[in-house]
Amino acid sequence: MKGKANLVTTMRVGYLAAGIFVLSLIIRLIANSYLSDTLHAPLSGDEPTYVNIALNLLSGSGYSMNGADPTAFRAPGYPLFLVFVLFLTGKSLLLARIVNILMGAVTVVLVLLLGERTFDRTTALIASLVLSIYPVFVGISGELISDTLFVFLVCAFFLMIALAGDNARSRWAMLSAGLFLGWALVTRTELVAFFPFLIVWSYFHFRKTGTVGRALIFLLVPAMCFALPWVYRNYTLYNKFTMTTGVGAVAWGVHNPKTFGDWTLMGGWYPPKDSLLSNAGERPPALRNPATTYLPEREWDRQLLARAIQSIKSNISSMPKMEIYKLRLLFASPGAVESLVRFPLFFFFFFGMTVSLIRRESRHTILYVFLMFPLLITLVSYTDPRLRMAADVIFILVGGYGLVNYVQWIRSKLGTPGEVPAG
Repeated sequence: MKGKANLVTTMRVGYLAAGIFVLSLIIRLIANSYLSDTLHAPLSGDEPTYVNIALNLLSGSGYSMNGADPTAFRAPGYPLFLVFVLFLTGKSLLLARIVNILMGAVTVVLVLLLGERTFDRTTALIASLVLSIYPVFVGISGELISDTLFVFLVCAFFLMIALAGDNARSRWAMLSAGLFLGWALVTRTELVAFFPFLIVWSYFHFRKTGTVGRALIFLLVPAMCFALPWVYRNYTLYNKFTMTTGVGAVAWGVHNPKTFGDWTLMGGWYPPKDSLLSNAGERPPALRNPATTYLPEREWDRQLLARAIQSIKSNISSMPKMEIYKLRLLFASPGAVESLVRFPLFFFFFFGMTVSLIRRESRHTILYVFLMFPLLITLVSYTDPRLRMAADVIFILVGGYGLVNYVQWIRSKLGTPGEVPAG
């Protein structure tokens, strides 16, 4: 009887996952083909950098944006994935965009399964339905940039951790978590800031079962297997161990005299259009039309970083206000309407987090620990809606949990007590 009940439960979850996938896919296809026509739009924004690298790799020109100069401006996680997709699709950008959309729909299913495993079915359904229609997730799914892949990998990592539970002896789940984590690291290199928090969490989470060492091996070794070849490759190019040559561009775009002098620009990325450096604009030297002599990419990165540091020193009294503006972009949105929509989400998030902490739900702690990563990156650099997508998954999941428990709490106050779902 127990086996039959488990089979019925599995089938119900399967039907629910299939329905959520179809719904998410239809919404994304409609939004990216009829509302914005992203599927047929020319490459824009960050897309050319990723696509050019993938096409140059396919043509044998190496990891380069212009076919001649090697680059480390973009991490390899998404370009290598794009190489595989373009190879299978005959270099069709349309089909590559559709693959991205499929991946976005699968991510919603991962969130459903994660919510079912970590919280409860109602929470899982609420979170997956919200993500099915969440504007940033829907709109960006058709763009050939790293964000959709990164969120997919992070959600897959969380799901594997949830399947492993409190015991790291679940080798396949822990190994899978490490592989997804490593791929995510070389997709968005700033994820390295999460690793110290992950190590501390692993110690407290697995020490009761005596599997801390095993957990760290399964999580860190696969991640390093992804990162070390990329770091070594960059060392051979620049004679310096580095994950990316984009740090200076990011730092200078956020911390420059223009952003410090205009409060409306604070906290975002607005690189000044100046000529103090021959290539101090938005793009690295390798992507620009070589009408003159440009700095080597590593030196370009170093000088932009130095200018950003100097700008911070010159405006040190404005840094507290700058950090407040950054946090505003993390928790709210630039527009009043978008912020109004997000405020209830954060109310239910904090309510749900309070409930889970009171109940000491250890399964939830990895989600809260992960939030230290986007918080730290925001304070050091900046954020915007697409950069906070991984954090938004957690806010929506825990917010759904908070909504379920808030409704139960209100019902109990009104004299219609219901069973509060177990975490």
